[in-house]
Amino acid sequence: MPDTPAKATFQYRAHGVHHEYPKDKTRLAMPPLISALLATGVAGLGYLALGNFAFGFMPGFFLGYAAYLFVHYAVHAFRPPQNFLKVLWVNHGIHHYKDHDIAFGVSSPLWDWVFGTLPKTPR
Repeated sequence: MPDTPAKATFQYRAHGVHHEYPKDKTRLAMPPLISALLATGVAGLGYLALGNFAFGFMPGFFLGYAAYLFVHYAVHAFRPPQNFLKVLWVNHGIHHYKDHDIAFGVSSPLWDWVFGTLPKTPR
């Protein structure tokens, strides 16, 4: 939870508005200015950590993030498929409509499994 009004405003503009209007297809990602600033910071940190190897690593990192954004858009914009991908729609729906403290994974439940934030399955 943000502990200052400035942090609360940033959090709301970066992601909170998406939770307030989860079906609004224009609010599914961070605003472009915030995204550009964060991408610049991530690329800079990548360069500091990896040197010239960052030029090989960072494009894959950003391509992976773009794939995540595509899946996130699909989960919000389209009906769930009737196949193995349906779990992504269900988990993200749990995150938005039942408990925003679990089911953070959109394109994969891997990190929810690692951090113990998978939704509880009924027995």
